[in-house]
Amino acid sequence: MNNLNYQKTNIYKLQEEIKQKIFLPSHNPIGYYVSAYAKFRLDALFRKGQIDSQYSNFRYHLLYIFRVQTSGISMPDISTNRFKNYCEKMEEILWNPSDCKDAFLKASEIIDKAVNGNYDRALAKTVAFLKQIKSLTEL
Repeated sequence: MNNLNYQKTNIYKLQEEIKQKIFLPSHNPIGYYVSAYAKFRLDALFRKGQIDSQYSNFRYHLLYIFRVQTSGISMPDISTNRFKNYCEKMEEILWNPSDCKDAFLKASEIIDKAVNGNYDRALAKTVAFLKQIKSLTEL
């Protein structure tokens, strides 16, 4: 029973911590919109078979790679106009079905280099893999 109370306390602390960082009045909502829309579009590409399901374990890596390849590694502060411009680059690609598919296929090429033929779910969860993705993306 103590372990359950400890977990509840940690979840509550995490919720309170996150509440102070997201959906603030000063944040431009386009960032939240583009994030959700990118995930929606990627999921649709998987459902339609336009992106091989072997990449499904790496969907959040694909979203990261898409962001970096489209708008750059350095993300401006979410409260600035530069952030709005940063997001609009992604939004423009996401709205065009052909460009969107091409962008995610290009992102999957980074995954191919990083996995070296091993598309196992466990690999997607390792810190070493994340570091490799970051190093390949930042080239």
